[in-house]
Amino acid sequence: MAEGATQAATAVCIGWFVIAVVDFLLGLTCGRRYSAFLATRNIELGLGQLRLRTIRFNRYFFRLGRFQQRCWAIWFGLGTIVGVVAMVLAPVVLVVSLWSSFQLLLPHLWAVFVPSGHDGHHAAADATMPVAVPRAASSGGHPSRPVLTAIVPGVTVPLSHFGYLFLTIVVSALLHEMGHAVAAVVEGVRVQGFGAFVFFIYPGAFVELHPIHLGLVRPIQQLRIYCAGVWHNTIVLLVALILTWNLPGLLLLAYDRGDGLAVADVAPQSPLRESLADGDVITSIDFCTLQNGKDWMRCLNQSHVMYQTGRTGLCVPSALMASGHVSWTPRHPSDLDCCADSAGHSYLSSHLCFQAAGQGAHPTRGDGGFSCLPVRQVIATSAVRRCSQLSDCNSDHFCANITAESLSTRLLAINRKDGWPVLFFGSMGDVYRGLTLSEYVPRSEMVHVAWPAVIDTSLRYLSSISAAFAVLNMLPTFSMDGEFAFGSLLRALELDEGLRERVEAVTTKTCGALLSTTLVAEFIKLWFRRWP
Repeated sequence: MAEGATQAATAVCIGWFVIAVVDFLLGLTCGRRYSAFLATRNIELGLGQLRLRTIRFNRYFFRLGRFQQRCWAIWFGLGTIVGVVAMVLAPVVLVVSLWSSFQLLLPHLWAVFVPSGHDGHHAAADATMPVAVPRAASSGGHPSRPVLTAIVPGVTVPLSHFGYLFLTIVVSALLHEMGHAVAAVVEGVRVQGFGAFVFFIYPGAFVELHPIHLGLVRPIQQLRIYCAGVWHNTIVLLVALILTWNLPGLLLLAYDRGDGLAVADVAPQSPLRESLADGDVITSIDFCTLQNGKDWMRCLNQSHVMYQTGRTGLCVPSALMASGHVSWTPRHPSDLDCCADSAGHSYLSSHLCFQAAGQGAHPTRGDGGFSCLPVRQVIATSAVRRCSQLSDCNSDHFCANITAESLSTRLLAINRKDGWPVLFFGSMGDVYRGLTLSEYVPRSEMVHVAWPAVIDTSLRYLSSISAAFAVLNMLPTFSMDGEFAFGSLLRALELDEGLRERVEAVTTKTCGALLSTTLVAEFIKLWFRRWP
């Protein structure tokens, strides 16, 4: 992920450098004509920033704000209450997030500033061992997580999610600024312009209000205007959460759930790419039934644990075991295939070497009942999931181990709803990393298996970004909505002017320092990037 992020960051920097060079050359060669071209189209170019402004939406804001003004007044009155609450919660959220970040960073900072050995004893061993400083844990025994986390594509979120991130920021920013614009019209303040910008890779929006009109309205009216943006973000957050929680019911007519997992994507490098296709429904893996996403991890972990605890065999019918019996003695400890020829090449790709359990767990102990058997037939006739001894099977079955299996190389039977089972012999990590599965199984070919994941991911990003807009924008510090809202609130309370100015100055500086410290902690965390 880090390598992809570095490449993406390099591409972004090169792109903005090219734009800056072109802008400089056009300004140098075309001069006033180029400047007039940008000015007439309200385009501004800066270092890593593109800014667009328009007045075309002003009349729409005016019409919308003048429609049912009494309802809008009630609406933005509720928003004022939410905004003031968010103003109080914002510093608390930053303090909690900063404390959580400090808990996560403590082991790394200890490793930097405290030597691993005091007198050189065991210095070589300490250099490769984790620092023996316990992580701060929550009540559940796990390291606490920050409330706020910097969103950096390719570092804190997958690079492939950049589209989700960009679009949800655009939606949240536009609805935020539209709230300011409509509230301003309701309160009698003229909207001068509306625009959008891109700062490196992050989009944003803005609204320009008439400064004289804004200064003439009462402080409580100003407060309603300043709180309108986060009020709209709060509504978007609630809507996104409700849709996320009710997504299974909303998709019930198009998708089925609880009867297997649908293959949404197979990684290009996966060895399963030729055996599984998008839309295939997996009902079980290694004799473990799948009904939802949690079952997938449970079954993989259970298969891994069973091998560690000795339940590694399969119950094979005695007749089948006898039909494939071979008299074979390994030539060396790494010789594990009784189906191989004298050159060590397996002459039957559909067969594997089995050894009856209880007659030696490893072929180096001599002829312990080896059989070269067709794997698909063994899987089809095996009565139980896994066995460790003969008594785990029926009376007419042997408990047989695959000689080539190990903790890292396993035989997994992946059963599909419509089709032959896929028999995979290899690393379980390839199965885990190579498949993207969905709980939603399409009822028709007209709907795609990946759509529920796209909708769910979009809603989760929209709720996260909206929550960040609602909290951070109301922080009473420099250049935030909270700075202006806090000033309007103090004026509405009719405090003494000297006291008001002192309270406002202390609050904005304190919250600014808190925000700066939180951002520094986030950058330090991105530098280490080693906690789970």
